[in-house]
Amino acid sequence: MYANVFRNQSPPKWDEAHHLLFAWQIWADLTEGSIGKFLRDSYAQILWSFLHSWWVAGFMTIFGVTDFGARIAS
Repeated sequence: MYANVFRNQSPPKWDEAHHLLFAWQIWADLTEGSIGKFLRDSYAQILWSFLHSWWVAGFMTIFGVTDFGARIAS
């Protein structure tokens, strides 16, 4: 499945990339151990629910900070 579905996908478009940026910020805050930044970056997500970035950041932690790691959450 990985070879057919995930490996051959195009780079993320602007909307997906914006979601992934939020998830990356949350991931970076957690890996630094910065609770203040984590809360600030969660609060700053006014257009979409912060829960999505938390969910994707969890998958990035498991599968790596890559397109695959982020897209597998969906």
